[in-house]
Amino acid sequence: AHMELPQHNKDYGVKAYWDSRFEKEETFDWFHPYSVFRSQLRTHVAPTDRILMIGCGNSRLTEDMHADGFQNILSTDYCEIVIEKMRVRCEELIGLEWAVMDMMNMTCPDASFDCVIEKGTLDVLMVGQRDVWRPDAHAQDQMHRTLAHVSRVLRPGGRFVSITFAQPHFRMPFLSQPRYGWSINVSEFGDTFHFYIYVCTKGGTCEDLSSALSRPLPARQASTSEMSVETEDEFLGRIDCE
Repeated sequence: AHMELPQHNKDYGVKAYWDSRFEKEETFDWFHPYSVFRSQLRTHVAPTDRILMIGCGNSRLTEDMHADGFQNILSTDYCEIVIEKMRVRCEELIGLEWAVMDMMNMTCPDASFDCVIEKGTLDVLMVGQRDVWRPDAHAQDQMHRTLAHVSRVLRPGGRFVSITFAQPHFRMPFLSQPRYGWSINVSEFGDTFHFYIYVCTKGGTCEDLSSALSRPLPARQASTSEMSVETEDEFLGRIDCE
């Protein structure tokens, strides 16, 4: 069944909300299912890669990738309830592992993955912001703690694949900081709503755009918050509405 939206966007960042939701909900995929961006993902991820999925929730992404030949995946979430449900649901799928883990405090060893994937997970860190053009210090800290761990667990040449609603002028100031030691490729998909795939390759370099977080930004164009948003996978469009 389709779940009701939380009363406030900031609830997306509250573990109790997810625990309650995952108790009742069997599966939900943010944005689009794997089939929509499969060709773009396979350009950057090989079936032989050791993959870490962060904030997996009850999405079918891990299962769909497994069916497509990716059979070495550790999927993580900070909600014990959903990890246990997913472990039972996928118990017959060889090569899939499940672990309770906070993406801001990963316990994986350094340089232990060829690829880290997230879909809509980083977006949750921004949903409580009244002005996504200038996120507050807490949101910036959470984002950078997560990205620092992602960079740490990637092997040289490894890729961080981020599938998100966030346009480059919102996300690049975070991703582009030299401390992470990666180069960035951006592509997009979707029709009415555009979604973005950021591929950060460990060992490369890119222009540092972190100063964009503190300097005046261009006049904003019509945002999704001014459109009619009716489905939960477009929740970021409601950020400015509170």
